[in-house]
Amino acid sequence: DNAIGVTILKHRLRWLGHVLRMSSQRIPRRALFADSGTGWKKRRGGQCMTWCRGMKESCKGLASFGPSRLPGWGLRDGATQWLEALSDMAQNRSQWRSCCNLLLLSS
Repeated sequence: DNAIGVTILKHRLRWLGHVLRMSSQRIPRRALFADSGTGWKKRRGGQCMTWCRGMKESCKGLASFGPSRLPGWGLRDGATQWLEALSDMAQNRSQWRSCCNLLLLSS
């Protein structure tokens, strides 16, 4: 079971890095950074697990390096600030691969 979960996480992280390296005009990147808008009404019950929420949960191991914390993972941070922090990491492919390997080892 865990091997399947690690493989799925590996492919999700690979796709996230690919999208984060895209130009801001591309549709997948625009969809990733899109806001849900003000006209949406939430259904009853708990919060839905979206792809972004799942990825934020998977990547929270990168949120802190030693005593410092990267912006975006706090309760008061903007909704896409964590994606902007990851986008800076993803621009350097070797750095992104190292981050992905760190997350895969810790999962």
